[in-house]
Amino acid sequence: MEYKGVFVDDDGDDSRIADRLSFSVPNDSTNFEFQLLDKPMEEKAEEIFQTEPDIVALDYRLDEKSKYRYKAGPLAQHLRDRCMQSISSDFPIILVSYEQNIKEYYEPDLTAHDLFDLKYGKQEISDDSHRVHKELLSIIKTYKIISKSWNETNRLELILKANSNQLLLLGQDMDTMNNKNAPHQLASTVYRWLIKRQGLLLDENNLYARIGVDLSSRDIDKLKDILNKADVSYTGIFSDGWPRWWDDKLRVWGEGLCGSPLGDLTADKRVNRFNEALGLHLEAAESSWREGHKDALFHIACASCGRPTEIEYSVPAYDPVTYKFVQKKAICWDCVQKGKYEDKSLSIDETGSFIADKLISGEIRKET
Repeated sequence: MEYKGVFVDDDGDDSRIADRLSFSVPNDSTNFEFQLLDKPMEEKAEEIFQTEPDIVALDYRLDEKSKYRYKAGPLAQHLRDRCMQSISSDFPIILVSYEQNIKEYYEPDLTAHDLFDLKYGKQEISDDSHRVHKELLSIIKTYKIISKSWNETNRLELILKANSNQLLLLGQDMDTMNNKNAPHQLASTVYRWLIKRQGLLLDENNLYARIGVDLSSRDIDKLKDILNKADVSYTGIFSDGWPRWWDDKLRVWGEGLCGSPLGDLTADKRVNRFNEALGLHLEAAESSWREGHKDALFHIACASCGRPTEIEYSVPAYDPVTYKFVQKKAICWDCVQKGKYEDKSLSIDETGSFIADKLISGEIRKET
């Protein structure tokens, strides 16, 4: 399938970014057309919309070299408003800029956060093009799937490829998620609360934490293949770009394999039973606080370092969430003591500040 992209920048020298965003893979290709910022905002938004794009990329600072003084956020808002008038024409909008611009202008702007599906540094597009192209194709296809299912009463079930029991886990939140006025609103909600957060779905780090396995294990790819065959892998929207696994399916499958709920077994026992049952060579993860110990009751991954962490050796991160099904973030004691969590724009919830203060002061020391 051939898809059409548009990249808008106020600097003609950056037209090469359109070429770097363009890609061709077996069965699919996307070609980005470069457009210079040369019109007032409303006219530019209409021009972009009339090209019938499948995806739009905007440079954040559109007001540096153009006589038209506006940034990507207001232009994106015009495009979003225009798409509200034509649901079938809705498309993803991504932010592209130099790394420093994104850090200085985009991160603090919570309004802009809701306008863009993804953000990329211009250097990132060159350095990690395979991942970027994979994610772009995934989000293009996501919008197509949502638009096609828009008028279906069971659209959440269709786009997530979820069964009725999994949708029940959403509880009353399901109605809130489903009550969106355009595909971009639903896409943004699913990405933010189901794909980027833990809850119904698990990312790689939290998958390994649930199992208690060290991610450097030599048979880790074989484990993923087995999980795929066991129907634990998520196959709904965004899955091509962001691999995820169903938490409920993992629990049922893991208990059947181990003879006990995974949460009742220490990491070494879980992994031993996985190895015996599946013929794999997996290593149990080691506690980040009790060095050398693999008898930890892991459940989640640290939001800072990504390693499996024990609830008793972690503190809650400040984490206001919209939906009840979302797993709250936690930071392992090791990251707290070393201050590593601050590099991840995380902060400690006030309920964990007492322990955090003792860790930072050295009153609580790592076990050896």
